[in-house]
Amino acid sequence: MDPIKVHSDSETDCRPISHGHLPLHWLQANLPQEHSNCNNILPSFADLQRKTWETLYGVSPPTAKTVGSNPSCIRRDKSPKGSVDAPIQHLVDLINHHSHYCTLSSCSGRLSLFDPNGSNVERVEMGDGDPSLSTSIGGKGRGGWVLVSHKSLSPHALVDALFQENGTNVQSLHRTSLQPWTFKFEPMLLHVAAASLQHGQQMLRLALDSGFRESGLVVTNTRVTVAIRSHSLALAVPLCPSSLSEPFTAGTQISSLQAPPAFLRALVQEGNQRLSSNWNLMERLYSAIESNLFQIQMVPPPIRIRQLQSPASLNLWNATAVSKKPSCNQDETSVEVWTAGGYGCGPISTTPRRSSKMYKLTLSSSSWSDQWGEIRTCDDSSSTDQRFKIFMPSHSKERREITAVEGYLRVESVLEPTESQSMASCYIQSIDCILLWGGRSGPKKPSDTLYLFDTQKERLLKVCDVRGQELPRPRWGHALVALDCSNRVVMLGGCNGTDGAMDDIFVLHICHESSNDKVFKKSSSFYFHWEKLSTVLPSPRFHFGTSLLQDNVVLVVGGLDSTDQLLPTMLHSQSCSTARVVAFTIGNLRFAGDATFNTECSMVDTLLLDENVQDSTNDNLGLCFGLSCCTLLKKHLLLTTGGVPIFHDPLSSSPSHEPILVHWVYHRPSSNLPLRIQRIPWAFVPSMVNQGGMSHDFGSVVHHSCVPVSDDSVLLVGGGVPSFSFGEEYASSYHLQIDITDDKQASDWGPTCLAEGIQESFQNAGTTQTRHMDSESSMVIYVEPKNAKHVKTLLLKQGWLDKRLRMTKCILEDDVTCIALPITVSHSLVKERFREWIIGEGEEDLHYSTGQYARKGRSK
Repeated sequence: MDPIKVHSDSETDCRPISHGHLPLHWLQANLPQEHSNCNNILPSFADLQRKTWETLYGVSPPTAKTVGSNPSCIRRDKSPKGSVDAPIQHLVDLINHHSHYCTLSSCSGRLSLFDPNGSNVERVEMGDGDPSLSTSIGGKGRGGWVLVSHKSLSPHALVDALFQENGTNVQSLHRTSLQPWTFKFEPMLLHVAAASLQHGQQMLRLALDSGFRESGLVVTNTRVTVAIRSHSLALAVPLCPSSLSEPFTAGTQISSLQAPPAFLRALVQEGNQRLSSNWNLMERLYSAIESNLFQIQMVPPPIRIRQLQSPASLNLWNATAVSKKPSCNQDETSVEVWTAGGYGCGPISTTPRRSSKMYKLTLSSSSWSDQWGEIRTCDDSSSTDQRFKIFMPSHSKERREITAVEGYLRVESVLEPTESQSMASCYIQSIDCILLWGGRSGPKKPSDTLYLFDTQKERLLKVCDVRGQELPRPRWGHALVALDCSNRVVMLGGCNGTDGAMDDIFVLHICHESSNDKVFKKSSSFYFHWEKLSTVLPSPRFHFGTSLLQDNVVLVVGGLDSTDQLLPTMLHSQSCSTARVVAFTIGNLRFAGDATFNTECSMVDTLLLDENVQDSTNDNLGLCFGLSCCTLLKKHLLLTTGGVPIFHDPLSSSPSHEPILVHWVYHRPSSNLPLRIQRIPWAFVPSMVNQGGMSHDFGSVVHHSCVPVSDDSVLLVGGGVPSFSFGEEYASSYHLQIDITDDKQASDWGPTCLAEGIQESFQNAGTTQTRHMDSESSMVIYVEPKNAKHVKTLLLKQGWLDKRLRMTKCILEDDVTCIALPITVSHSLVKERFREWIIGEGEEDLHYSTGQYARKGRSK
């Protein structure tokens, strides 16, 4: 009997994408003193570990780079499949990276259909759809697998298997020994060899705490084995195939013993849900092992920053921007970036002014949209039903707990925010809305209006029900930070013309209460509540950068403490109070005796370290304003971009501020150690750099936004400076990726490690006048005219075509007519993929596309 080939259904594949795992070469084994005694290590463990390394990685001992790779010549084992299952590969690599553990056998969990009546040797198609993974297996007694899948299963695969004609021999239907088939789900199973009994007990404790309740230890004189397993998700359901069904009526599709299609669909759905829960348990175990058996290196290796694309320029500064991650049923690579307010000509207009527009840029299939789309919000002001439906976990002041409720928020529809410059925003995932607050419509017109932007219906709502014992004063240049796993937003800092810079900290709660409203007639209503914290910033500041770390720690970087510093920054002494990097943690919500809010907040000590000198004297992280920052890699890597230095010596020729700073943040809340901010070196990927530096200018990256796109990539959007003599200067947009791949060349990088030509372009920030030329020099590939359209389509799919420029007809030296296509990546990378169509490479001055002219400001 041939097995059914199982293909994963994209609509039912529920495997979670494992984003955010720290690279293995950044981790080192955490060896407690009591476990490091050589007398406790079993003598046979070293040989067992060596065999495991050689079998899975082809080398002993493996390096972190070898463990993280996946060459076809290794990763074979003695299992029936012959290799490690893909969903559990990252967990196997992590355990084998530890010096006191090695894996013996593993299964990531599988959905299967078993025929107990078949031969004891069957050919099984594993769930990856790769025929090379089919193998002959033998079991105890008779029986064989009809299908096996380590991914989510399509209902059609189960139906086809039950109705296949080459199942159990029809001539033996009347044998009384025939048994029904069994549809199974078998959870993850992992056997790990430990170097000693103490290490085995530690691994067992982590497995039990992660939900694998049936795990245990097998101890012999030569081996300590940890069996990690859980049967709580197991599933076994008998099913009758068409060949075993009686009575069988010729010409009918379903007999009396066969399950109906609706039941089979529900059964497959239940199996897929259990598979998803199984993978969630696996991720919990991974996190437990990573955080308890490993520690992050105090000084991580250098990283590389890769420029992926140059999306359309926003041509605005002091605009606020946030990103929205896709929902679970969307393309996992799609991201939406929303902006509001700012000053400049914008992506469409040519006249600089204070903007009250909202724009959206979409990343889909690894390619950004051609230009920013203006959001024309819906005007529902004529409707009497001015409410916004919310369903979310919320704080109940009456019951003093968090409950899941449904209710309505009183709002008012507006077309655009009237306060348009220096607003702050954040994305609240629980209600799928963007929160906007503050800003100014003029130098002396700050705002305290609270807006919600509904990303589903693209409508802007003014919140009408805002409460609090003390409301925040109107301001601009402040920050909003949405906390993790909480319906709370932190607002801090800011400035206005009357009060100057501010140091207060507020928490905005999304709350609900019972309602007897005669209009809405709903049992629950939502409202926003401002809570002023007793904790304040060490010094007032505005135009600073903020980022959220793990455990709801808010990091504050840079900024100004007085409006007198806005223009003559070079005249100030080196005693600015905002030079200190500040961190504070927002704790759990507590209710006081009168049911009022009482949020815990405490300052966190910080320790700033240079990559070579163990003190903070050489780090200028906080010595600038107008910067932006965010955290990546599970909130461990702090990326700070742009800004203007507060102190500058006009007689010095060296740069006083680097435009990109990378720091590693290390913090354990349970310890009394300070939050460690360690500067690490970085470099641009060499293949992305042209002769004489990058082809794009990073100038004027001031008052911009550094928006996370994924856990390892960001989008630099907006930014610029006014130049009263030469016109406005706007920063370009850049999609940058953090490359954490282990590379031997990284050890040779110096502490500054900016690629040649890049530093110079950053030094000119704010001094380069906006270019309005008709053409631009670009890397190109030459193709024959008949292939130009096809190659252009391929480059678009890869995201390698520079859509700002037109393709142009050229004549090479040998009088060959060809088409020059502009590219954004290196020649070698394009040639490796499209070698058969390329007849040459070079550099050409190409005219801008028609859409690019609309995005350029008017020259003054």
